[in-house]
Amino acid sequence: MSIHYRLVPPFLYVPEEQDFSKAWEFFCCKLLNLSNMTTEIYVRNPPEQGVDIYYPSKKIAYQCKSVESGKSGDFNVTKVVDSIEAAKRIQTELGWERYVLCVNVAISGAAEATLKKALPEIEILPISHWVGLCETNPVEVELY
Repeated sequence: MSIHYRLVPPFLYVPEEQDFSKAWEFFCCKLLNLSNMTTEIYVRNPPEQGVDIYYPSKKIAYQCKSVESGKSGDFNVTKVVDSIEAAKRIQTELGWERYVLCVNVAISGAAEATLKKALPEIEILPISHWVGLCETNPVEVELY
């Protein structure tokens, strides 16, 4: 029997969070902490200014964008570009050196090109990354 991870509601549910985008942030934070064997990575409080999650010692800023439908075609690249611009404005203050997009769908080549134009060194963690972490940490994911 194989498990299929649906990274959209109703699979992804955080009792304390009614908003799927916030639930996605907390889910990503949990898996990032597990995969980096730390508890240092944290979700920032609003206004996040383009950085939803931060890893201070590694100086990594994470922006989480979720597509509730789970359809790649519903990914809004404009919102990510807006977040990148906001994050650039606080880069010196926050001290981030790497910027990573955490998204629950695969994004198109055109969307990736748009993101690279806004921030050439952006790293993208698409659905395949998160499914891999779910498979590596099935007990922890089930508890979520």
